[in-house]
Amino acid sequence: TKSPDMVVNLKQIVDEIHMMTKGRPDLTAGFQWSFDLRDVNILGHHEKLKQALLNIVINSIQAMQDRPNASLAISLSQEALYTIIKIKDSGCGMNEDTKKKMFEPFHTTKSKGTGLGLAITHKILEMHKAQIEVLSEPGVGTEFIIKFPLVKGL
Repeated sequence: TKSPDMVVNLKQIVDEIHMMTKGRPDLTAGFQWSFDLRDVNILGHHEKLKQALLNIVINSIQAMQDRPNASLAISLSQEALYTIIKIKDSGCGMNEDTKKKMFEPFHTTKSKGTGLGLAITHKILEMHKAQIEVLSEPGVGTEFIIKFPLVKGL
């Protein structure tokens, strides 16, 4: 696969994902969205990145079913070398075993899951040379921290 070469606005992708998911029937009553977004651009494929991030958001929403005070926080920031997106939920969290396997194809903790969502996400993010860090605590929630290499002049 050739490296991504289009300028992509991550804030626009987050806005699109919010529009696509805010009406989902599996959002618990009182579900809280919180955004800390700025206009940041990276080089990439808009639709693929949207698919990758949408998979994470949907997993987060599903992890918060039957949880009180369900909340999803998405932030975009830039550091010296990276453009960073953080997606943090107050869901059921993952144990170390699940965390180790979460990007493996066909690994799922859901009764109807294919186990392909995060495997595809991982592949897309790898294609964008992104680093992924996942912080998760059972009963507390999960945070995905995705760092894209900063491109000068965007």
